[in-house]
Amino acid sequence: MFHTRRPGVTAPLGPLPVIASFVVLVAAACGSSPAASGSQAGSAAATATGTVHLYSSVTQATIDNVVAALAKTQPGLKVDVFRAPTGDLNARIAAEQQSGGLKADVLWLTDPLSMQGFDAQGLLATWTPTELAAVPAQYSTPTSWGTRLLDVVLAYNTSLGTPPASWKDLTAPGMKGKVAIPDPRFAGSAFAALGWFGLADGYGLDFYRALKANGAAQLKAPDDVVTGVAKG
Repeated sequence: MFHTRRPGVTAPLGPLPVIASFVVLVAAACGSSPAASGSQAGSAAATATGTVHLYSSVTQATIDNVVAALAKTQPGLKVDVFRAPTGDLNARIAAEQQSGGLKADVLWLTDPLSMQGFDAQGLLATWTPTELAAVPAQYSTPTSWGTRLLDVVLAYNTSLGTPPASWKDLTAPGMKGKVAIPDPRFAGSAFAALGWFGLADGYGLDFYRALKANGAAQLKAPDDVVTGVAKG
């Protein structure tokens, strides 16, 4: 464990687990421009200029809204965004480490486990945003903080006679060959779900083995799963 508090891994909420928080971290200043490093010093700086390099796996619409809001308070600050699924983003970070250093100033991911790994490698800087008091203590560390919780949900086609009422229903004989899940190597939310189920009482990795034995298909991205379900 890199921290005694694990951002993003919480107790179940009703029948659906809340397993991942969206976390924002300030990356260590490897390859950061002076302007970007200056912008890390405090969100209240009224004269921030230059470019901040943001690496993120959150939705484009979310990024656009946040960047637009930032532009209203920091019109002189440019945000250069690299957006990719968690697997591709982690691959880019690894490649940059091997070729001169991490180019990102800020990481905004959906996978707290990857963040813990980056912290263990010493890639993250210590920074306390002025609004940190609004974040529950269990979702913050000296190098990271949560911005929202991610719910993992069941989506089913309405043509299904009896929809599943629990996660374990997905392994029942009546669901054989009718289940799809996203790939945890590709999607950070799927990786976080794997971590939650792997540690949850009554599930563990045997839950995934049971899904496989029941004919569950592993697709690439969450969108692929939802589209497939919608199409039957």
